[in-house]
Amino acid sequence: MRITVERLRMWLLIGAGALLLLVAGFIGYARYRTGSFLKRLPQQLGVDIKQSTNEFTYSQSVKGRTLFTIHASKMIQRTDGNVTLHDVNIIVHDGSRIDRISSNEFVYDQNNGVIQADGEVHLDLDTPEGNEEQAAVHVKTSGLVFLQKLGLAATEKPIEFAAKGVSGHATGADYSTDTGLLVLHSAVDATTEAKGRQVQMFAGWAQLDRKGQIAQLKQTRMVQGNSVGEAAEAIVHLRRDGSAERIETSGGLKVTSDDGRLLTAQRSETWLSARSEPERVRLQGAVHTEQNTGERISRGDASEALVEFGPAGVAKVAHLTGGVHLTDAAGKRTSRDLRAAKVDLHFEQVEKETVLRSAVAEGDANVLSVADGSRSHVQADLLTARFTGDRRPRASQVHGEGHAHMESVSVKGVTQTGASDRIDVTLNAANEVESGTMSGGVTVRQASVVKGQPRQSSATGDQAVLKQNGLVELTGHPRVSDGDGSVEADRIQMQRQTQQSWAIGNVKANYARGNDPMHVIADRAEWRPQDEMAIFTGGARPARLWQSNSQVEAPSITLDRGKHTALAAAGNGMVRAVLVSASTPKRPSAVYRITARQMSFSEAQHQVEFA
Repeated sequence: MRITVERLRMWLLIGAGALLLLVAGFIGYARYRTGSFLKRLPQQLGVDIKQSTNEFTYSQSVKGRTLFTIHASKMIQRTDGNVTLHDVNIIVHDGSRIDRISSNEFVYDQNNGVIQADGEVHLDLDTPEGNEEQAAVHVKTSGLVFLQKLGLAATEKPIEFAAKGVSGHATGADYSTDTGLLVLHSAVDATTEAKGRQVQMFAGWAQLDRKGQIAQLKQTRMVQGNSVGEAAEAIVHLRRDGSAERIETSGGLKVTSDDGRLLTAQRSETWLSARSEPERVRLQGAVHTEQNTGERISRGDASEALVEFGPAGVAKVAHLTGGVHLTDAAGKRTSRDLRAAKVDLHFEQVEKETVLRSAVAEGDANVLSVADGSRSHVQADLLTARFTGDRRPRASQVHGEGHAHMESVSVKGVTQTGASDRIDVTLNAANEVESGTMSGGVTVRQASVVKGQPRQSSATGDQAVLKQNGLVELTGHPRVSDGDGSVEADRIQMQRQTQQSWAIGNVKANYARGNDPMHVIADRAEWRPQDEMAIFTGGARPARLWQSNSQVEAPSITLDRGKHTALAAAGNGMVRAVLVSASTPKRPSAVYRITARQMSFSEAQHQVEFA
């Protein structure tokens, strides 16, 4: 299954909550600064003013430092006790920076402790002194009401905001100066830019707890390019500077894109650096990922996934646990299937792409591959795979240990299985086993159909080497057996495609013949399953075959297991036979010693011919 940085970034779309948090944070900051000032405003206005005053200006200073300045084109104190300010401009000084609040009209109800601005209210916050064009936060709203006794500022009107690359709007808000809670009632909509791409964020409801440094959002949704991320609820944990440190989502997370990608999980948790780059992402509960390009379908499932990131938010490792199942299929003829209790994926960045380089699967790990009619299956307690290629990485090496098992089925229907303590194999571009080794208690089994009849064989040894030419070489007391007999030798080689086999050095063969088995010793032996032929050849000593009390020696002995015949050929030597006839009550057994160039024997006809 191809893993790219785009797919991993899908998991980070839950960071929409963090960006929405910025919106809430800036508005909360504005409400805090405005609320703190408005709470003190009645005392500064005073209750002794009984008339209309044009160009009203009021400043308060402490030890020569100006705290705030109020300027209005007109101030009117009405007989009902209300004070009205027109064209109000309020400047709050905070060291080298200022906050500017302006409105067409502020009305203060002294009796009830209510300050209200029915018209537009503009807030330009965190502005460098003397540089009014560089305000960090801009907010515009209307219908702002401050309840002095409750310490609550609220509006049901739309709010517009812009701050540090984030702009957007919401409908209705209230802020408590006592608890530090800011609530955005509905229709939260913000737009920002991330790495040159526009990101649009939505939430049905948002709350910011400034004292607890926690933001909560419901029905969150983020759109970036062709990707959409949704979560029922998000909780954002803040640093003191207001940046997001950790984001939690619950109630279901879903990420989709137009190119056929899908990610779902019940819960998620994201840790962010001070630069708002991902450090870790944890997905929990029925984690599912999918990509359908039309030509290729990839799926992944796990109970939990943890992704760790390196510098610049580049994915380095993904840990998958709990019933891990990964599939990758190209059409109906090629597919890969991985299952394990735990899987670790390691990545490398290649030209701005995150490319899979290795995978480690533990806990009854098994991989099933199908390609153009052939099938291979590898299973072990621990499987490690290394991948090559940048655009479409493929497994090139597989290591298995602990109850390692391998099975392959060729296009011709030949089934070969192998079991050992350890397996190391190299795969070709078609995902077929090209070469490798098996060590520790090796058992190899092969099943096929020869001339319409099923044929099975098994081989054991201390080690098996799988060579690129299709040979499997067994060493360490190797032994091959089938339904009729067995062969031992120093080395045994088997051709996986043709099932042809060779035994080399100190060959010993035994064949069942009822109560009278046949034995052969030779320097080398060859099996041809397609012809059902076994050829034994001698070296320094001739090959020897014996059954009961009869025996034959020759440079070459050929057994036709289908026709139950034997042929001994002299080659550069001679055929020597010792034949003992069976005894009867009337005639004792006889011994015949014969030397010839060739001997043929037919078990069916009970006939021996020499030439």
